[in-house]
Amino acid sequence: MIEGQSGDNVKNLIKQLFTTNDYKKQVRPNMNQQHPMILDLDFYLVGINELDELKQRLTTTGYLNIGWIDENLIWTSADFGGLDHVYVPQADIWIPDLTLQNGFTKLKELGSSFIKAKVESYGQVTWMPFEVFESKCTIDITYFPYDRQSCNIVFVVWSSSNADVMVTLWNNGIILDSLENNAEWSVVSTAAREDVMSSESRVIFTLNLKRNSTYYLMNIIIPIILLGVLNVFTFALPADSGEKMGYCITVFLSFAVFLTIVSSELPKTSGSILGYYLMFQLGMGTFVVCCTTIELRFHHRKDSVPKNILKLMKCRNIEGQSGDNVKNLIKQLFTTNDYKKQVRPNMDQRHPMNLDLDFYLVGINELDELKQRLTTTGFLNIGWIDEYLNWTSADFGGLNHVYVPQADIWIPDITLQNGFTKLRELGSSFIKAKVESNGQVTWMPFEVFESKCTIDVTYFPYDRQSCDIIFVVWSSSNADVMVTLWNNGIILDSLENSAEWSVVSTAAREDVMSSESRVIFTFNLKRNSTYYLMNIIIPIILLGVLNVFTFALPADSGEKMGYCITVFLSFAVFLTIVSSQLPKTFGSILGYYLMFQLGMGTFVVCCTTIELRFHHRKDSVPKNIIKLMNCRNVKKIESNHQNETESEQGITWDDVISSFDFVMFWITSAIVIIATITVLILLSSPTKYGSTTPYELRFRFLFVGINELDELKKKLTTTGYLNIGWIDEYLNWTSPDFGGLDHVYVPQTDMWIPDITLQNGFTKFKELGSSFIKAKVESNGQVTWMPFEVFESKCTIDITYFPYDRQSCDIIFLVWSSSVTDVIVTLWNNGIILDSLEKMQNGQLCQPPHERTLCRPNLGLYLH
Repeated sequence: MIEGQSGDNVKNLIKQLFTTNDYKKQVRPNMNQQHPMILDLDFYLVGINELDELKQRLTTTGYLNIGWIDENLIWTSADFGGLDHVYVPQADIWIPDLTLQNGFTKLKELGSSFIKAKVESYGQVTWMPFEVFESKCTIDITYFPYDRQSCNIVFVVWSSSNADVMVTLWNNGIILDSLENNAEWSVVSTAAREDVMSSESRVIFTLNLKRNSTYYLMNIIIPIILLGVLNVFTFALPADSGEKMGYCITVFLSFAVFLTIVSSELPKTSGSILGYYLMFQLGMGTFVVCCTTIELRFHHRKDSVPKNILKLMKCRNIEGQSGDNVKNLIKQLFTTNDYKKQVRPNMDQRHPMNLDLDFYLVGINELDELKQRLTTTGFLNIGWIDEYLNWTSADFGGLNHVYVPQADIWIPDITLQNGFTKLRELGSSFIKAKVESNGQVTWMPFEVFESKCTIDVTYFPYDRQSCDIIFVVWSSSNADVMVTLWNNGIILDSLENSAEWSVVSTAAREDVMSSESRVIFTFNLKRNSTYYLMNIIIPIILLGVLNVFTFALPADSGEKMGYCITVFLSFAVFLTIVSSQLPKTFGSILGYYLMFQLGMGTFVVCCTTIELRFHHRKDSVPKNIIKLMNCRNVKKIESNHQNETESEQGITWDDVISSFDFVMFWITSAIVIIATITVLILLSSPTKYGSTTPYELRFRFLFVGINELDELKKKLTTTGYLNIGWIDEYLNWTSPDFGGLDHVYVPQTDMWIPDITLQNGFTKFKELGSSFIKAKVESNGQVTWMPFEVFESKCTIDITYFPYDRQSCDIIFLVWSSSVTDVIVTLWNNGIILDSLEKMQNGQLCQPPHERTLCRPNLGLYLH
C-alpha cells in the first residue's frame, strides 16, 4: 500500500477488481481479442556467473522488466481516495507464459510466488521476475585465451503465437546498470531484437563477451614459451659436459608436470590455437630428446668421422477476439458441456485416437559411457483431434483458437519408455495447449530426456554410436491410441552444437509390430576426435618413440638408466593426466594400445637394467655369446691358436651390449611402428554404429493349461513354462578331464540369464523363474533353462457372438534391457508345444490352418 491512501481504499479496490468484476486470470486481458496483447520487455543483466566451454552453457543472473495493459484492471483514481496503483501477487493476475527458449533445462515458469506486480489505475502492469538463467551458447575457443564469444538469450511466449501475444522491446533492450564485474569475462557490447520472422513471439538478447586474458598470459603462455626456449638451449650444452641428457629430459619432465598443473585451466574442447601450440612444444621436446640421444651415441664413438658426413654437416667449431467471447467459450466447453478430461475424446471409442508426433532436438547434453546413458534436451510436438473441444467460430465473434493449461484437458499418457529414471508425466503445469475450433489440439512439452543407450567404445575416440529414444503411450494399447509420425519425425532446426558429439543422421519409425503404441527415434552420433588426437594419441606415440631411443643411448654414457626410467615416469604422469578423459568401460582399442605402450616401457626398463648389470662385469665374454651376438668389434682371427686367443680376449661386455642395443633398437622400432599403424587403421575405420554381434537365444513355450479368460478385465491367465537355450562361452570344459562328466545343474541365480519377461502382462514386469530352479549346463557350453510360471496377459476380447465366439490372444515375451543388436530371440522347433496341455472344462484346442486355436465345444477361442 502506498503512503497517502487508506487501507480501506485498497481493500475496496481489490474487491471491485477481482470479486465484483469477476476477474479471470486465465483470460487474456484485452477486450478486443482480434488484436494481440503487446508486451514491452527489457532485460537487466546483473551478473555473468559462468561460461562452460564443454557443456556450451552460459549462466547469467538478471531480471526482466515486463509491461502490458490489462484492460480488466482499470479504475478511476478519485473514486478510491486518489489511489493510483497497487501491488498484486503474480499468481492472482494474468501473466504471460514467457520462458527461456534456449535454456539448458526443461521449461519453467518465471518468477516466484512472493513476487508482486505493480498495477496502475490506467491498467499498466509492470512485472519484474528475477532468475538465474542457464542458456545454450555455441562457443568457439580457437583463439583462447584471446577469444570473444557471442551468446544469445532467447525469451518466448511458449503457448501463444504472435497473433495473440506480441513481445516488443521497451527501452534499450539490455540494461547493464546493475552489472557486477566478472573475473573472467567482460561485456564488450550488447544487442536486442524482436524475431518478426517466426510464428512465435520472442525476443533475442545478444551478449558479446571478451575473455580477460591476463591470467592465462602470465600463468600459461609465458611459462610455455620459456620452456620452449630451454628446450632450444639443449643444443648449446656440450656433449662432454656429462649433463646434456639429464638437462633435456628434465626440461621435458618439467613440461609434463606443468601440463598436469594447468590442464584444469584449459578448455576441454578441441580446436584452440593454444592447444596446437602446446602439442608443438611437446613434439619439439620429444625431438630434442631424440637428437640428444643420437648425439651422445656418436659422441662416445672412437673411430674417425667419414668424409661425406664432414661435408654434409660443414663442421666447424656453434491470439485475436474479445475477452467476453473467450470467457463464454471456456464456460461452454468445460462447464455447460461437462467436459471430462479422464475420458478419451473420440465419440466412437471403437476407433483408436490418432496422435501425430514430432521430436525437436535442441541439444545433446551428455553421453555417459559408464552408465550407458544419453542425456538430450528437446520438446515434442504432439497433435490430435479432441471431438469434445470444437465449436463454431462465428458463434464466438470469430474466435478460432484458445490456449488451455494441459492440466485442464485430456492429454495422452505418453512417456519415455527407455528412460533412465521412473516413468513420469511430460510437460509442466504452466504449459498450455493450443485448441482450435475444429478440435485440433497441439501440445509441446519441453524436457531433458535421460534414455538408455548401448555404447560400444571399441573404436574410441573414432567411435560412432546409435541411440534410440522410445516414446510410448503407457496405459493404452494401439487399439485405443495410435501414435504416428507427423512430418519428418526428428527436427534438427533448433539443434545447438555439441563440443563432443555430432549428429551424422537420424531415423524415426512407428513400431507397428508391438501391441503398445510407440515411436522410436534413432540418433547416429559421431564423436569429435580432434581433442583426443591432439591430447592423448599423439603424446602416447611420442612417448613410445622415446622408449625406443633408449637402445640408442650408450651404456657408458652414465645416463641410460636415468633416461629410460624418466621416460617411464613421464608415461605414468601422462596417464594420470588423461585418465579422466578415457571411457571408464573396458574394451577400447586405444585402451589396449595404452597397455601395450606401458608394457613396452616396462620391457625397456628391464632390458636396460640387465644391460647395465653386464656392463660392469670384468670377466671375459663366453664364446657362444660372441657367436650369438655377431659382435661388430671382433678382430680378424689368425690361423694360429695364439693369435685366436689374443683376438677373443679383445671382445668386452661393452661390445656385446652395443650389439644388443643395435638389434633391440630395430626390433622395438618395428614393433612400435607396426602396432601404431595397426591401431590408427583400426581406430579410423569403425565398420558400423555400436558394432556388436547379437547373442542368440532359442526359445519355445510349453503350454500346460488355460486357467481363465476374464472377459471383463480382458485378461488371459495361463500356466506353462519356457524352454530357453543359449551357448555360454565361459561355461565349457573337456569332459574326460572330469571323469566323463558332460553336464551339471546350476542355480539360475549363480549364472547369467537373459532378462526375458512378459511384455503384455497384466501386472508390472517381474523376473521369470525362482531361486530354486536350476539350469542344465553341458560341456560344450549349451545352457537350457526352463522357468515355470502362471502368466497373466492382456487380451482384447470380442463377445459379440457369445457363446459361439472365438478369441485370439497374444502372449508376448521380450528381452527388456537389450536391443536386437545385443540379444536376438529365435523360435525353437514349433515355438508352442502342447504335449503337456491339461484337458479343459469349457474349451478345447483346435488347429485350423496356419494357427493354433482354443475352442469351446463346437466353438473356438483362438490362442496365438
